[in-house]
Amino acid sequence: MRAGKRLVGCVSRFWGFRRKHGSPTIWPNGSGGLGATAGFQGPHCFRHVPVALIGNGQAIHVGEEGGIPLWYEAVRRSPRAAHWTIHGAPAFAEVFRDLQGATRWHPTLSLDTEIRFHLTPRVHQFVAGLLDGLAPGTLRGWADELHDGGHRFLVTRDLESARSYLRERYADARFARYGIVASSKDKWLPRHGVDNTFQTTKQLRVGPWYNADPSDSQSCCRLQTVATEFSSQGLELDCALLAWGSDLLWTDGGWSIEFAGTNRPRLKDPLTVRKNVYRVLLTRGRDGTVVFVPPDARMDATYERLLAVGMRELRGGGQMAKSYTTRTPSTPEPEHPQP
Repeated sequence: MRAGKRLVGCVSRFWGFRRKHGSPTIWPNGSGGLGATAGFQGPHCFRHVPVALIGNGQAIHVGEEGGIPLWYEAVRRSPRAAHWTIHGAPAFAEVFRDLQGATRWHPTLSLDTEIRFHLTPRVHQFVAGLLDGLAPGTLRGWADELHDGGHRFLVTRDLESARSYLRERYADARFARYGIVASSKDKWLPRHGVDNTFQTTKQLRVGPWYNADPSDSQSCCRLQTVATEFSSQGLELDCALLAWGSDLLWTDGGWSIEFAGTNRPRLKDPLTVRKNVYRVLLTRGRDGTVVFVPPDARMDATYERLLAVGMRELRGGGQMAKSYTTRTPSTPEPEHPQP
């Protein structure tokens, strides 16, 4: 990249920064979205040339629920809409087909090779299937494939077992980074040793959390402080310890947000946003994810669901390499997708 140009690697983080600090080039609409009442100014307004990497499934902010069509609306309502040229993957051609400006669709822009996960296939496919309620049999096959490829999805009810596993696994990897991530909307985790409260997580220093030496008190490797979806989207760890929260529970064959609370302003599609939050949290680890499900009876069905789809059960004690097993859940789930 030549000097004088700037890359915006994750549009969601750019959008969050814009909402906080303001921007000369993007304005929100009344609901916090990108384009119902106003849109982008023309390209002449940019002091630098941003390269925006836009994808599906990680809308976690108020006003983002519309997904890719919000970008269509933002450009369409721009006073210089005819001056924009949209480049993208062919899958988005239908969304942008009525724009005044030019469109260019390139198969090479279909970013479907999972470099983050050491080329292990199906990580996003497995996570999407889990959140979409696919049949356990299909998901178990993908989970086995991931496990055989070295990517670990482990689950436990014991937080200390999860911490011990990560410390032992990366004991000789000085530059490895692992830490606790959790949803900002959960209200049950603090009583189980995971402080994801707003007053605590707002003090997190993101740079040191990801980059400080493991001996530093601010390092993620201390496994004490928590990064929420807002501090982890667009960033990654070698392995994540995901503390599953009360805001997305498996109940009666589907995902429930009964205990998620409410947003202000209200979300148009709160279930989709909660699923997207867990999509982000479940895909932060390059080597895998250890899921801690608190030992609360109200979360038993969620734990059983994670076992049913093929996550390995992490047990306390023993050597790290032998500390996880495949276990059939106590109540097998029916082989049919979630309605």
